[in-house]
Amino acid sequence: MRADGTPARPQAVSWLLVATVAGVTALSAAYVRLTPAGDETELTGRTWEQLASQDQDVASLVSRLLAVLGLIGAAFAVLALVVAVGPYRSGARWAWYALWLVPITFAAIAARMLADQYAVGWLAMLVAAPAFFVAIGLYFVALAPAFVLWWGCAV
Repeated sequence: MRADGTPARPQAVSWLLVATVAGVTALSAAYVRLTPAGDETELTGRTWEQLASQDQDVASLVSRLLAVLGLIGAAFAVLALVVAVGPYRSGARWAWYALWLVPITFAAIAARMLADQYAVGWLAMLVAAPAFFVAIGLYFVALAPAFVLWWGCAV
């Protein structure tokens, strides 16, 4: 409730949290796109240089896949940012539903990486994993007030 007695809009502050998570995600995806593949992955127990010299086709494919992954991730995050800043901020309920695709997608990626026993390395364990959980937590904190105010129930 505002000081003048009108009900508070649920997205008054939450859009900023959602936009922040989307913006950081876009930067992270752009990093994946711009970083050379050799700096991001070690395949089959060989260094990137060894892999590239021994199997150029696989090295080329991995480089292209990482570039496409970065572009898709950046596009997805920019779309979420635009939805958060525009329709969600102005109170469109469809935007609230649409923005749930972000944590659902993150959770699906994390589940797939766990299922594949993807070796993420120490840097990811110390930096990226906590950042991921903080971002998802902020996202839930941001979307929960809209749920409470729009549907009149407690979370």
